[in-house]
Amino acid sequence: MTHTSTVSLLQEIIQTAPAQLDLTIEEHLQQAARAADDLRTRYPSSLALDAMETALAAAKEAYPLLLHLAVKLAKSKQILAEIDEQVHVTVVFAMYK
Repeated sequence: MTHTSTVSLLQEIIQTAPAQLDLTIEEHLQQAARAADDLRTRYPSSLALDAMETALAAAKEAYPLLLHLAVKLAKSKQILAEIDEQVHVTVVFAMYK
């Protein structure tokens, strides 16, 4: 991985990000997932993704929401991939009338 290729990936994500992210729009959701996969490929270490997340948070208004989301998704996928044992997950949905 070179610095130039990393910068070009980030620039591509920034330039193609929608002005208003709406995850109910399938294209936006797929774009966030693709960006996360690309970031995870470039940054296979959780530490690198942590550093990127921290840097983005320091200037959060300067970057599109899609980039922030993609980094968090990549980080989550990486953390899950590093788990070697079985995990039991319970999900509770609040239902309101």
